Amino acid sequence: MPWSTPFEDTIVLSNGRKLLTLKDAAYYIAKLPKKESDLTQWRVSIEALMLCSRGGDPLLARIAFMKALNRNVVLRSFPMPKSTIGANAS
Repeated sequence: MPWSTPFEDTIVLSNGRKLLTLKDAAYYIAKLPKKESDLTQWRVSIEALMLCSRGGDPLLARIAFMKALNRNVVLRSFPMPKSTIGANAS
């Protein structure tokens, strides 16, 4: 699969820049400071991009890239309001 292969869903960075292809994502990672690109999450993303360039599914590379990009995002879960719990159990 060529490096010009587009992602099914564009990767939109926090600055509004869009990464459309495997090549765009590879260039983004190549420009990261060494200290950051040496992090496990980015190394996994690099490996996924390499696999995709050899015929793998671009979705794999997109998932790995997004996980690396959002590695510091803390997901919080919120409890369901008590009034809705069991409301459909009639």
